[in-house]
This record gives sequence, C-alpha cells and structure tokens, in this order.
Amino acid sequence: MDELVVADAGPLIALGLVDALEALARLHGGVFVPHAVRIECTARPDKPAAVAIERAFALGHLAPQPDRIVLAGRPIGTLDAGESAAIELAEALGARLLVDERRGRAVARARGLTVVGTVAVLIAARRRGFVQALGPLFDRLAAGGYFLSNALIKAALAQVGENESSGRPT
Repeated sequence: MDELVVADAGPLIALGLVDALEALARLHGGVFVPHAVRIECTARPDKPAAVAIERAFALGHLAPQPDRIVLAGRPIGTLDAGESAAIELAEALGARLLVDERRGRAVARARGLTVVGTVAVLIAARRRGFVQALGPLFDRLAAGGYFLSNALIKAALAQVGENESSGRPT
C-alpha cells in the first residue's frame, strides 16, 4: 500500500479512535488531508479522535493541504465539503482515496479513483505488524460509535487469521 493517499474525515476519526494513525502513515508514501477534512475532524477538539488527529499532524503522520490546492472548492453533488475536497485532491495528486461513506465511495469510483476504507487499512496494518490484533480495535470502534457490519468484521478477522470472539489468532 505504499502509495499516496488522501483521507476523508470518517476514516481519520476511526483510526484516531484506535490509535492507528501512525500505522496509516507507515503504510503509505504520504497521507494528505484537505483543510475541509481537518476542520471536520477537529470540530470537537475535546474528543479523543480529534486529539489523536492533531497529534498525528504535529508528528508529521498527516500532511495538511490548504484549500487552494483543491480544484473547485465546492461540494460535489450531495457530498459534504470534506468528501468533495478529498475527492478533488485525490484526483489532482493521482492518489488513492481513503473514504468509508457509501456515497463518497461511489462518486470516487465513478470518477476513476482507487478507494480504500478503514477496514482495509487495519487489515494491511495487521499484516505488516503495525497493530497486534483487529478484534480489540473493532471493539473500540464500536464503543466509539463507529458502525461496521458484522459481515465486514467477520471477513476482516478471517483475512488475518483471528476468530470473532477473541481477536486472537485461530
């Protein structure tokens, strides 16, 4: 996965909840974040994910991108400003797009972008040894209000040889 990636807010918040932003950076040649996405991620600065995201910026794991880099700077269809900015920046850089929201993924794919999501990042991080186990991370995501379907969790755990109940290798 050592390619450039542009991140939308949802995955950054999720990865911030489980302390996996450094793993995201280690998996990619650069993690670019449009200004609109950063604003969305840190709108509630007291939230643990917002603190983790700002720390990741300070450590250089995330690269902020000013709005002037974004081509049009206005929402695409029904997408919010952050998703629109992320799609446009990914297009401009020829980068992958890290997005979880269904509509954002569909628009990005229709525009020819390669799309990855939070779970794909966590699977890659687990395979490379950047995180120890997925099961506990999925539990933390659920506790933080981040929804993943049971089928997706089961498939992800199976891909890395963990069982559903314990997150331990099978």
